[in-house]
Amino acid sequence: MGHFLSKKWVKFQSKFSEIGASFVSAHLGIDGDDIQDNAKAYLKSWLQSLKDDHKYLWKAMGEASKAFEYLLDSATATTETLAA
Repeated sequence: MGHFLSKKWVKFQSKFSEIGASFVSAHLGIDGDDIQDNAKAYLKSWLQSLKDDHKYLWKAMGEASKAFEYLLDSATATTETLAA
């Protein structure tokens, strides 16, 4: 099975997606109380992953940051294209 189809990769991807959603919500000024409560509960499920790999959170945050920057760059490029 390829890297992107492995269960380990899917679990990791879902976690950095959760962090990325928090980044986007904060950037857009979306009221985060409900989102934060859901994210906190979800992130608590990471405890085993963190016990297994102490760098797990940093890896997930790094991937979430890359995805967030990609979304911002894409939105900026689209806005600039539409404005031209």
